[in-house]
Amino acid sequence: MAGHAVRPGGEATWGVPTSLEGHTQGFRRWTAVDESAGAVHTGFGIAEFDPDGRIDWHVHSYEESLYVLEGEVVLFTSEAAVLLRPGDYGLIPLGQSHSLANDGGDTARVAALSAPQPRPAHGGDTFFVPALPELALLVYSGITVKMMIDSDLGSQLSTMFMVQYEGLKGIVGGHDHPLEETYLILEGQVEATFDGERYRLGPGDVAWAGVGCVHAFANPGAEPVRWLETQAPAPPARHSYRFERDWNYLQEAIRAQTKEVR
Repeated sequence: MAGHAVRPGGEATWGVPTSLEGHTQGFRRWTAVDESAGAVHTGFGIAEFDPDGRIDWHVHSYEESLYVLEGEVVLFTSEAAVLLRPGDYGLIPLGQSHSLANDGGDTARVAALSAPQPRPAHGGDTFFVPALPELALLVYSGITVKMMIDSDLGSQLSTMFMVQYEGLKGIVGGHDHPLEETYLILEGQVEATFDGERYRLGPGDVAWAGVGCVHAFANPGAEPVRWLETQAPAPPARHSYRFERDWNYLQEAIRAQTKEVR
């Protein structure tokens, strides 16, 4: 068995995998690494979504890691809907219901790693499920985070990291956490909202958000804004964010369905 494989991009072959047939629109994939390349653990490929392209709701019996190369895609899960742009990435845990769609005007290209490797003999280890109620899109973009202190350094009770919001792009919608956060602004200006009260924060300012405090940030200027952020206690492995917009949207959808039933 060969110990390596090279797949020139100019020789890519695109199509809809058998496991996805009948469940996609405006979608194609180049499977670059699989068992035919000699791989045992790795499934790797590039997916393309035309404008209005999509994959229906489904689950995998493997983990899937995504990295956006071009365009924009919306990743829908049972917990949120997140807009991913070039350079953004995400992990879809094993068994997590999800769907992908391109709501933009340009073709989107996404690199995807599947581990363990999908098995053609088992339908690509992909199972389509009923669509979940549509959630509102999270406004969460133009943000970079550099972790400094976390469990990798032995910390169990807190974290410390650097946050940067791009000029005129950095924004995160209202959300809260099951933990406390403190922010020390180092550069630029940020518009912050805490429990409905708005503040303009600049270098040297410190803010604190307690458990359950709904807070949001936006960079109104052309220059980046940067701050030092801490969390205590350390975030749980999952569900450390609760976005207000999604739950409000779900509540409205449920009320609308209730009225229709009546």
